Amino acid sequence: MKNFLAYFILIICFAGCNLPAKTNPEQDLNGNWRLYDVEQLHPSSNKPDNFTDVANLKKIVQEGESLNFFGDHTFTDCKGELIYVTGNWLYAETDKNFQLQDSSKNYSITISKIKHDASGHIFFEIMDTTKNRKCTFIKITNPLQEFRDDPFYAVNNIWRIKPAAREDTLQLRARLANYFRHLALILKAAKERKQDVVSFEFSLGPVKIYNGAIGMYDYKNVPFSWKKGYYDDADAKTAYYMYQDYLSAGSYKGVNMGNWIEDDYNILLSIYADFNNPP
Repeated sequence: MKNFLAYFILIICFAGCNLPAKTNPEQDLNGNWRLYDVEQLHPSSNKPDNFTDVANLKKIVQEGESLNFFGDHTFTDCKGELIYVTGNWLYAETDKNFQLQDSSKNYSITISKIKHDASGHIFFEIMDTTKNRKCTFIKITNPLQEFRDDPFYAVNNIWRIKPAAREDTLQLRARLANYFRHLALILKAAKERKQDVVSFEFSLGPVKIYNGAIGMYDYKNVPFSWKKGYYDDADAKTAYYMYQDYLSAGSYKGVNMGNWIEDDYNILLSIYADFNNPP
């Protein structure tokens, strides 16, 4: 009997060790998410060409969306090239959902319970009944050790926010500095996460990233998503030529070590420091 009891206890202990760990919904949410799929909530049987509606929804996926959540209950949302939103999120224990409220209080979004599939993917869904859509987001990266260093944290994206009036030279330099900070943090995050592939798809501007060097694109090739952060095109051009003059002066004299992420991070860090400190 004693042997049986000991064996029974051993089985219980062994089984307990193999139980799946409980997840923390708020910790699960923190990190970077990308739009994976958009579907109709209720396909219409009356439309002769429902296939075209489905195809148009997939175009939204092509344009891209990045939702980014942080430990201070803030979030940022980048949609395609033109839309940038900040706000706060709250977890409702009662229905296990997340509520997102944008900073201008214009809209709120409910996120369904975070789910884990058999392949190890983590995802959630947003039901948009007004547009008859279900949007599925997949978690791409976990939060950084210091979430304020995430390139998509709000203070690292001031360059995206259009000012209410024209800006003077110092203000334009500060806007440029914030953009260089954002780019440098993309590389810093890639180093911390040990990423082999680095994406700048939501951060395109005049800066051209080379293997161990930083250059610039012709102004006509600079995306509108960067230009629209300025009061008008004249201010955007002024900032562009500030950067051009800086590169022409050949300010960076550092040595490349052969790791392009590390090398370009150091270059961008020095550019940020120069623009962040007025001459």
